[in-house]
Amino acid sequence: MHAFLQQVCEKYNLGKIKSWSKFRLGLINEKYYLRTTKGVFVVRISVRTRKQLMFEVGLLRHLKKLPVIKLMNYGWGKFISLYKGRPYIVYKFIDGQLPKRITPALVKQLGVFQAKFHRLGNSFKSKINREPYTYNFPEIKIETFRKILQSKIPKEFVVPYGKITNILLNIKLPKQIPTGPIHVDIKPENILIKNNKLVGVLDFDNGYIGPYIIDIGKTITWFCIKKGKLNAGLLNDFFKSYQKIRKLTSMEKKFFRQALVHAVASHIFLDYYKYHKRIIPLSYLKMLHKEFYPFLSKYSL
Repeated sequence: MHAFLQQVCEKYNLGKIKSWSKFRLGLINEKYYLRTTKGVFVVRISVRTRKQLMFEVGLLRHLKKLPVIKLMNYGWGKFISLYKGRPYIVYKFIDGQLPKRITPALVKQLGVFQAKFHRLGNSFKSKINREPYTYNFPEIKIETFRKILQSKIPKEFVVPYGKITNILLNIKLPKQIPTGPIHVDIKPENILIKNNKLVGVLDFDNGYIGPYIIDIGKTITWFCIKKGKLNAGLLNDFFKSYQKIRKLTSMEKKFFRQALVHAVASHIFLDYYKYHKRIIPLSYLKMLHKEFYPFLSKYSL
C-alpha cells in the first residue's frame, strides 16, 4: 500500500509521504490518512463505479462554498483515478472531531447546512443519471429484496421486518414534491465539529436526485430521534434554522410525517440487506432497532 500511496502523491502533487494509516471507521469505502510535506490528505477507494463517483465529484464541486470535502485534482477537471480497477478520489483532510453528543446548537447548524445545500441544489446539473438505489424503494425493488431476505432475517426481527416492509409499500410521496441532490446519510459518523462549530459534512457517495423532504427526514432520524422518541425541541430547532434559509413548500409540510416515517423505515430496511451481505454486524442492526423501530411501531398505515 505504501508504494500505491507514493504514486498517489506523485500523481496529485501532494509532496513526499511523512506517514500514513488506514481509517478504522467506515463500513463501505476504504480510506487512508496521508500526511505529506504539503499537508494532510485522505485517499478514498470507492465501492462505487467510476460513473457513480462522477456524480459525487460534480456535486462536491458545486457545493465548494459549504463545509464539505475539498477535492484534489491531477489536471484540469481530473479528480478520479483507478486502483486495481476501483475508482478513488483524494481530498484535503478536515481537522475536526465526531460529535460526542447531540446538542440544540449542533442541530441548528445542521438545519442551516442542509437548507443551504438544498437551495444550492436547485441549480445543480449533472449528466450522470444516478440511480437512487440506496434508499429509494419502488414496489418491484421491495419485492426483490423480500425474496432475497425472507429466510435470512434473524428471528428477533421478523415482526419489525414485516411492519417496515408494509410501511414502504404503502407510503407514496407525490411526484410534484420538490427534488434535487440529496445526501441521505447525514449522521454523527459523517460530520465533523471543531470548537462547537460544524466544519465538515462527509460521505456524499450515497447521494442522488430525490425529494428534499426525504433528506430532511434522514437527518432528523439520526439527530432528533432517541430510543424511539422524537425530540420535539430538537425538531423545532432544526426546522427554525432550516426555514430561515429555505422555506418548506405547502406540499412538503403536508407530507412531512410520511416522509419521516419512510426515511426511518428505508434506513432499517436497507440495513437488513447489508447485514445479509455481511457489510454490517448484527450489533449494528440491533442498535438501529433499539433507537428507531419503536418510533415506527407507533405508526398506523
